[in-house]
Amino acid sequence: MMDSIEVITSEQIPELFRNPLGIGDFGKLVRDPEIDVKLDKLLGSNPSAGLARSIRGVVMCLEDADPKAISVKPSKWSRFTGQAQTKRVRFEVAKINMDQLFHAATREAALVRDVIDVIESLCSTYGAEAQIISNHIEAGQKYLAQTPDRQGGALAFDQETSRERFSRRLINLQAMQVSHAQTGQQLQLLKYQLIDVLDRFDETAQVLVPLWRQNMLGLGVQNHVTGEQLALAIQAHENLRKSFADNLKSISTNSQNLGISRASAATGA
Repeated sequence: MMDSIEVITSEQIPELFRNPLGIGDFGKLVRDPEIDVKLDKLLGSNPSAGLARSIRGVVMCLEDADPKAISVKPSKWSRFTGQAQTKRVRFEVAKINMDQLFHAATREAALVRDVIDVIESLCSTYGAEAQIISNHIEAGQKYLAQTPDRQGGALAFDQETSRERFSRRLINLQAMQVSHAQTGQQLQLLKYQLIDVLDRFDETAQVLVPLWRQNMLGLGVQNHVTGEQLALAIQAHENLRKSFADNLKSISTNSQNLGISRASAATGA
């Protein structure tokens, strides 16, 4: 349970001045070391990199799975040389590979969701710690304002020394508060960027991928494909390709923005 400002001011700080050895630990945070490990790993990496790689694989595969490749009636020469058959084989293989690559991208998206859960937990921890720091700063300032300096004598000298140490400790806590706020902002930015990436991916996965599969089903193996079937397949294919390309662009932009944020935090801007 978090100590209130009143408890810190009336009980904890007076005890510190009676036993000043603990002044350096005033407001010290007690946390699981694993939190720092998770934080360093998160802020030093790009959690959406795996998803980006998988999407690039999908986009490359879509080039071979393009229904435009079989939309033109093969010439006698292409049939004779086997070029027409090669195109169809590449088309069918690409369609099969598409499913595998898309499943891989879906797994990467699930990992990004796991990262978001970790960030949520860290944000909660940092929020609680920020309040602890704030309470100790406010309580310390309140105590100093309400407690006048003692004049004269050895006891007064000890008290004055303790007040100076305590004031320096409050300055350190204020610096910690600024650093904490910057880290919290980075975590929030990373969380919202990953949510944006997942939203875009889910829109593609839940709407355009099923539509693509529906229109591509049987295309290329049927002897007679109507112009309407082919047009729908080409449109679905182009929509999917563009959507995944937009996914990649969004991931790239978010990564750049996060890098700028990290650089600003590192320089204190």
